[in-house]
Amino acid sequence: MFCLQALAKFAFGLGSLQMLLCTLAFTLFALPVGNGIGTQILVKIFHAPGGLAAIRTVDEAVVIGAALSLSSSAFVLQLLSENGELSSKFGSATLGILLLQVSSLSVKLTTHATVQAKHTPCHVAPNTTCVSA
Repeated sequence: MFCLQALAKFAFGLGSLQMLLCTLAFTLFALPVGNGIGTQILVKIFHAPGGLAAIRTVDEAVVIGAALSLSSSAFVLQLLSENGELSSKFGSATLGILLLQVSSLSVKLTTHATVQAKHTPCHVAPNTTCVSA
């Protein structure tokens, strides 16, 4: 089976690099705020409503970029397994990258919740109080 220590160099080296570069690329794709290439594609090609497709802040662009940097672990692992490459050096590197992506998911979800709370006004029912995060 796989030794996690052997995968660590792939996970923290290649995995971090892959996620950083993909997050940066997808974030830049969403900028400038409100009129990025991604927004224009969604509106002009896929006919999405402009208000829905538009990125309102740089924080939103970063969160969306980080979310898109994740790949489908189950799909990739199935392909590696079917091709007999799971035990190869390439397979080990890929598994290390996927492990880092999965382990970083909780950080990304927490970041998303924080950004969402920061930009969402607090609406409360009558006779209740609003506590900000």
